[in-house]
Amino acid sequence: MLLLLGRYTSSLGQSYPGFVSGNYAGAAGSIHQPASIADNAYPWDIVFVGVNAFADNNYGKAIRSRAFMNFSFGAITTELIRDVETKYAFLNVEATGPSFMVRLKNAKAVGFTSRVRTYLNADGLTGDLATLMADGFNNTSLFDQRYANQQYYLKINSWQEYGVTYAQVVRHTPYQKIKAGITAKLLIENGGAHVNFITGNIQNIGDKLLLIPEFSLDFGYSEKLQTIVDGNFSFFKGAKGLGVDLGIELEYYDGIRGSTPSSTKIIGDYNRQTNTIPKYKYKLGFSLLDVGRLKYNYGTYSGEASVVLDGTDIVDLNQFQGSYDNPAALGDSLNNMVNFSTKSGKYTMGLPTAFQGNIDYRLKKNVFVNANVYANLSFFKFSDYNVHDISNITVTPRWENNWLGLYVPFYMNIEGQVNMGLATHLGPLVIGAHDFLPFLVRKESTSIGAYFMLKTFIPNKKNKKNKVKCGSEGWERSKKKSKN
Repeated sequence: MLLLLGRYTSSLGQSYPGFVSGNYAGAAGSIHQPASIADNAYPWDIVFVGVNAFADNNYGKAIRSRAFMNFSFGAITTELIRDVETKYAFLNVEATGPSFMVRLKNAKAVGFTSRVRTYLNADGLTGDLATLMADGFNNTSLFDQRYANQQYYLKINSWQEYGVTYAQVVRHTPYQKIKAGITAKLLIENGGAHVNFITGNIQNIGDKLLLIPEFSLDFGYSEKLQTIVDGNFSFFKGAKGLGVDLGIELEYYDGIRGSTPSSTKIIGDYNRQTNTIPKYKYKLGFSLLDVGRLKYNYGTYSGEASVVLDGTDIVDLNQFQGSYDNPAALGDSLNNMVNFSTKSGKYTMGLPTAFQGNIDYRLKKNVFVNANVYANLSFFKFSDYNVHDISNITVTPRWENNWLGLYVPFYMNIEGQVNMGLATHLGPLVIGAHDFLPFLVRKESTSIGAYFMLKTFIPNKKNKKNKVKCGSEGWERSKKKSKN
């Protein structure tokens, strides 16, 4: 069952790609860059609700009868990817609840975000063993086959997070603006589980019998996850933890000077008058995201094993039948097969810690190109177990103003998966697809994802005569004409 879980996850990124890197993301922008809300285009902004889901894998693929502009889902079939590549499956589902930001005086801002997030990773399995599993271990042509050096890691983590963001402009000249921000997050457990399975050799005897001379199995789940199985889930009860996001942004203007003055006192007056974004030539951003962890209590049937109980080294997978979704039944099956010892106490599970670098370049008035590098840092052992995103590069051309936006993110991850997304914001509504290529030119796809968001919509005010201008000594207030 522990191995088969990876197979089922494959039948299913960055959150809200394209939109959150734009100039009209408002409160949503702090998800990936806490500094973005300082000196924001909006005096205030509210996100009512948002949902983002993305899944990617190389276990299997979906095949459509035809690709070009085919929006029918009825003719989709699935097929196993039969190759020797090491397998991975990734799932990210998050719901954004009520969130807001408020622009303060002196180019400062505060914000609040609420999210429920779930990550799943299934990594490490070789392609040949994945094929054996997909065939139900009963493919006679694979009897007596040996599979060396197998590793399998399954991690699931679901939690709530409530973050408070503070950001401000720390330096502002006519040619440069530097913003910094921090988000402190309260984490509340929904549930978590992990499986680590390592073996030097497996032989497929046949009829779901496997010869496993030596192995290491570590299986655990959180105490709260048991309450979900028992139907007693309580939303706010569970393990607590802390997390933090850090961010910095640097905006650069061309030689004509930017449209925003250098005096922090004048900046506040100027923004209240115009409610417009600064006309930077390009912008650099760096952020360290999801530094933190949760400490869980082990569930009753968590445990570990390394020896087959009867000394034959033969594992009978038929004994797992009907126990996959029941920790008690699964524990009984393991006790009958291997020398299984239960685990108690606590373990820690880390957030999907990552570093993000971003450059946003203005081509002309409302046309931008954004490049985002997302690097997974989960290999640093901040906790006993870590969920993670997949390192990737996303390049997004976009056209946007306050009323309308069009985003076309091109995504490539470290596994070589390439997607082209498509998204738009229409006033208060944001909708998008992580991978739009299957609807255009591609019949096959190994990933799926979409998102939407409903937020406030603050129209730009009509242009007023600015009370500031660039004079011989820099930015200064316009003097009122004297009446004769």
